[in-house]
Amino acid sequence: GLESLNRKSEIINQEINQVIEIKNIVKSYGELKVLKGIDLTIKEKEIVTIVGASGAGKSTVLKFLEDINFYCADNIPPILLLKFAELFEQNGEMDKIALGVDIRGGKMFKDLFEGLNQLTAEGYEYEILFLDASDETLINRFKETRRSHPLSKKGSIEEGIKKEREIL
Repeated sequence: GLESLNRKSEIINQEINQVIEIKNIVKSYGELKVLKGIDLTIKEKEIVTIVGASGAGKSTVLKFLEDINFYCADNIPPILLLKFAELFEQNGEMDKIALGVDIRGGKMFKDLFEGLNQLTAEGYEYEILFLDASDETLINRFKETRRSHPLSKKGSIEEGIKKEREIL
């Protein structure tokens, strides 16, 4: 029964070759916490795909992973995920890859699931790290950086956040 399941779980866990396990990632700029309590386990040759709300910390996570020797690329069109995987595999550098996909990809963002399905069909494994923050936090981040939201070229930050949440 339960004892048998626990033994099977232990065996499976021993068979997984982990590249890295990160617990409780916290990143602050002064008093502003931009990342709080993020956990991530990445298996060998697994592609980390980082998605989420604009301003939620995707670029910060990518910078962190780059600092620990991941090859990172941001704003990748989702339909090119398979091409990136193939390129890294050909070069023998397939063990630590993180790719950021966000709303700046525009209409191509809708291709995310197709890109992930292509990875699966070709035998690649991936981990999705979805980052989000409250509307208030996102608004404050855009105001602090004096940048407009990618979907609010002529509108308000709030309108951009609302449009993005509908897409995500």
